[in-house]
Amino acid sequence: MGMIYYTYCSQTFVPKGFVISENQPPNSTTWAPPAQREGQQVYFNGHGWMHGRPLDQLTPQLLSEATQGSLKRELRRAFNALTSGKSPDEVATYARQEADAREYLRTGMPSPFLETLSRVRGVAVNVLAQKIVIKANAYHEAVAVALGTYQRKADELERNPPALTQELLREPRLLIP
Repeated sequence: MGMIYYTYCSQTFVPKGFVISENQPPNSTTWAPPAQREGQQVYFNGHGWMHGRPLDQLTPQLLSEATQGSLKRELRRAFNALTSGKSPDEVATYARQEADAREYLRTGMPSPFLETLSRVRGVAVNVLAQKIVIKANAYHEAVAVALGTYQRKADELERNPPALTQELLREPRLLIP
């Protein structure tokens, strides 16, 4: 019985499948490629399987898309940090709490939601409404900072797309899907 060899394409070095053979066929290795998530690519670099693309397959378009993806992930992390430790159900009530608190501070008439929330928490309606508005203002400020930072970086990327420099090509591995 032969060995299992995992084959890869001679041009792109991406996995093709496997064969069982007594002798190692060309463009093959005994190392199994790692599991891939959707949209993720692996290739064989002669020493092992790598996530991403071989550097000789990089194009300015791929590099720009990877940089844009990185910016979007950075924005998502910033937004997630704002609600860290909060349940999705609580976050879903933020807009309602803010609207009801602002309406109460404007009219002095609490909504049933705000009234119940203050009673159950054991906090006066006016104190709760003020706390909600203060927190909402801070939240909106943090969102504006994160969004503004993202938009500034995205504008900069559009004006000055990343270049395939010699320094970049010397990187041992670049994670581009």
